[in-house]
Amino acid sequence: MRTWITVKFRLLLLVLGLSPAVGTAANLLERALDEREAGNAEAIASQKRIDSLADETDSLLQQYRSILHQIADLRAYNQQLQSLRVNQENDLASLERRLARVSVANRHLLPLVLDMIEVLEQFLERDIPFLPEERQKRLQDLKQLVDRSDVSLQEKYRRVLEAYQIEADYGGSLEAYSGERRSNGKSQVVDFLRIGRLALFYASLDRNETGYWDPSQARWKTLPKKYNQAVHLGLRMARNEIPPDFVNLPIATARRPAAGALHE
Repeated sequence: MRTWITVKFRLLLLVLGLSPAVGTAANLLERALDEREAGNAEAIASQKRIDSLADETDSLLQQYRSILHQIADLRAYNQQLQSLRVNQENDLASLERRLARVSVANRHLLPLVLDMIEVLEQFLERDIPFLPEERQKRLQDLKQLVDRSDVSLQEKYRRVLEAYQIEADYGGSLEAYSGERRSNGKSQVVDFLRIGRLALFYASLDRNETGYWDPSQARWKTLPKKYNQAVHLGLRMARNEIPPDFVNLPIATARRPAAGALHE
C-alpha cells in the first residue's frame, strides 16, 4: 500500500514537471508513512498496556474490597471473642466463689455426717429389736461408706439421710415378717408383728405361744393365751390377708405395760 502511494506521488510530480525533486519527495513521503506506521504501532502497544493495567487495577480493586470485607469480619469476630472472654472470666470468678463456699460447707458437713451415723447407731441400740440384721447392715454400710475416698461427701450425706428416712417410715407402718427370736441363750423361728415403733409381738409357728418385747426390761415376755387370737389377727392384717380391724393387744411402755387397741 505504502509503495503504491509512493509510485502515484512520483507520477504526479512527473506530470507537474517536478522530476528533479521526485526522489527527494518520495523519500520524504516514505519516511512520513514509516513514522505514521510506527506511531500507530506504538499507539496500539500503548492501548494494550493501558488495557492490561486497567484489568490489573480492577483485579487489585477486587482484592482490596475482599480484604476490607475480611477485616470487617475479623473485627466482628474479635469483638465476639472479647465478649466471650469477659463472660468466661465472670463465670470463672463466680465458680471460684461457689467452690469456696462448698469447701467451707464440706468442712462442716463431714462432722455432721459422722454425728448422724453415731446417733443412728445409738438409736438402733435403744429401739425395739425389729429387723435387726437388715438395720445393722444398713448402719455398717454407712460406716464403710464414710471412709471411702471414691464417694463424694454429698453422696455420703444423701445416703445417711436415706437411712434416716427409712427409719422414720417404720414409725407409721404395720409389718409382719418371719425371723429368729433369741432369748435366754436360745433361738426360735417365729412370726413377728410390728406396730410402728409402738410395739413388737411374736407368735410361734404352731400359734401356741405369743409374746412381746418389753422395753422397760429390754427382754421378751410371753403373753397370756387370751392374746393369741389378737396377735394372729394382727399378723393377717399386716399381710393383707384380711381387712383392717380393731384388735386388743397389750402395749408395753418404758414405765409399765398397759392395755391398748390397734387400729390400722
